[in-house]
Amino acid sequence: MPRILALVMLFAINTTFAQEVRPRSTELDAAREALRTGAQDDPEGLRKAKVRWKEHEAVIAKAIEIQESARSAGGEKLDQCIDSYEANARLRSTALDNYLAGRVLGMAGRLDEARRYFEKAIELDSYFYWASHGLGTYFANKNMYEAAVRHYARAVELNAGFAMAARGLALCQARLGKHEAAEDVLRRVLQDNPRDSDSLSALAGVLMDQARFGEAAAVLEESKLADASVPDIDLRLALCYRRSDQAERAVRVYEGIVRARPEEWKAWLGLGEIYQRQGRNHAAADAVDKALAHLPASAAAERERLSSDAARMRSLPAVSVPDPRQKSAEELIDLLLHSAEVERRRESMRLLWRIEWSHKSLAQCMLHALKDKDEVVKVLALKSIAREYPQENVPDLTKLLQLLLRDASARVRGLAADILGHGEHPSAVPVLVAALAEQDPYAFRLIHRALNRCTFGFVEVLEPDAMDDSARTRITAAWRDWYASEKDRYARYEEPRK
Repeated sequence: MPRILALVMLFAINTTFAQEVRPRSTELDAAREALRTGAQDDPEGLRKAKVRWKEHEAVIAKAIEIQESARSAGGEKLDQCIDSYEANARLRSTALDNYLAGRVLGMAGRLDEARRYFEKAIELDSYFYWASHGLGTYFANKNMYEAAVRHYARAVELNAGFAMAARGLALCQARLGKHEAAEDVLRRVLQDNPRDSDSLSALAGVLMDQARFGEAAAVLEESKLADASVPDIDLRLALCYRRSDQAERAVRVYEGIVRARPEEWKAWLGLGEIYQRQGRNHAAADAVDKALAHLPASAAAERERLSSDAARMRSLPAVSVPDPRQKSAEELIDLLLHSAEVERRRESMRLLWRIEWSHKSLAQCMLHALKDKDEVVKVLALKSIAREYPQENVPDLTKLLQLLLRDASARVRGLAADILGHGEHPSAVPVLVAALAEQDPYAFRLIHRALNRCTFGFVEVLEPDAMDDSARTRITAAWRDWYASEKDRYARYEEPRK
């Protein structure tokens, strides 16, 4: 996926963070209620359905083994497996058979076909909680998290012990910014099964999202005791120790990783970061060199920067006294995203916005910063985004800037318009014309200037000294007349009317 498109999608998800979040004690109940009505569930019908659940679960467990084996084999074997389960669904038309057909299709990436089978399963048996879980997974894979929450919650409502659905529910709530609700759901699961490593791992992720790294480390330690084979658990644990200022523990975990797996380049980078902050410059350079030796092709863009870092550290004394005031990029990001003090957030952003985006965390940080209450933070984040987006993906940036043209800050609105104009892409024109309703003189001037830059409208190129009401009314009318005559050129870029 193109980088800026992924960022726009992330921003669209994150804008829900500002919505009102229900108290966590009622979140699951509210999600359940979205699918449930008083007349929908018949106690006797539910009781009869439950009688068949054990039998269904046994059949599903066996089918999962068969389907997973077919997926591993791929090709013709997978196609034959899909054909077999679809045939069963057509011939027997039971909720169980429709669910299994949907599951194998979803596993093969044929999501929309899978959805139809899940919906048919629920139509045949509204208490078939596995199918509700299947629909939840469908919507989660489509990044439609509100819908996913409703279906996962329905599965949990029917079978409170269905930990897989509860984890799906929690992870989608977390994607919607409802971290307290997600934590509450996972802790409920862990009350019944404290050693459920998957739920412990998911809970650690929710805590890490909130920068509660010390608590996350404790949860990951529990998860490791329950199942040390959970993928990347040691890397996550070391990161949590590092981010919670437990450097010695982080070093022990990282050193254990590289002893067992010398090719684990992320662990070498983690060691290099800690050694550098401890003033162990040459040890840090050695660690970065080891990372470079195992750097995968997907991370090749970082090679030049890392090589430069290693050379710089090797030019320093082998050991030096570290500057306690120096903060890493990670610490600056933490301050920017979580400090309640405006000046500290500004100070962090003044350092961060000039850094090239070599890590996903910095890109995510800049998008989050666009929702900051402080104008300075938002402006610098916007400058960083404008500098880093790929030129070939201007239309995707336009979608993001369109949101910022409604920002409370006139300075942010004006800068968003200015960036749109410099892009000189036709997708910006309908957005800028719609923004001419702007009342602030500064922001209006930049909208007008942007339109002249990315069109041949040539409306009052010699701008009036004052953008007062009369000037704005006159210029707006001229631009709208021009757009009406040129609309055919830009119609394809207009948002569809709802």
